Amino acid sequence: MPTIAIIINIILVILEIVDLVKSFPKRGWITFAFYTTLSNIMTFLSSLVLLGACASGSMFDASGHAAWFPVILRYLASCMMLMTFVTTAFILVPLGGSAKELLFTEGLLHHLVCPILCIVSYVCFEPHARAGAWLVPVLLTFCYGMLMFWLNYKRRIDGPYPFFRVHRQGKGGTVMWMCILTAIITVMSFIVRALAR
Repeated sequence: MPTIAIIINIILVILEIVDLVKSFPKRGWITFAFYTTLSNIMTFLSSLVLLGACASGSMFDASGHAAWFPVILRYLASCMMLMTFVTTAFILVPLGGSAKELLFTEGLLHHLVCPILCIVSYVCFEPHARAGAWLVPVLLTFCYGMLMFWLNYKRRIDGPYPFFRVHRQGKGGTVMWMCILTAIITVMSFIVRALAR
């Protein structure tokens, strides 16, 4: 494993702890309903697993093949982080969010810095997941979306994103957003895979 990948993943672990400690007191437990939070937690966990595998000498087997679990976690985190950035920049900001706040002040770490570090490290310096792994981020993101739609439908939660508010947008709008979000994460998964070749 290149030293730069190890360094970047150590930085990611530190930044994710700092960001979670900073954001949790502001929102409380609702922060875990945000895809942004989940993607950053996945980045934290995947970096920890990768660093642990490197430290224990179990990252590669005798034939030089990378262990599948750390690799697929890093791929999953990279896809989710790209989804986080794209959704923020091209959906939430156009829907009325503040670009300055979401990308350059309050959201700097979890919407911009950590996604860039995560994706660059995975694409440029780490072992890559196999072709079939693209389905993992798609299925997990789809399940997350369906859960949020259901919780909004049952009025257990409001949002946390405007496109989850089923009672405001109606059935047609809900189906449309389900299709859009599934399409986006599918494209993001293939983009990360293509960049990592």
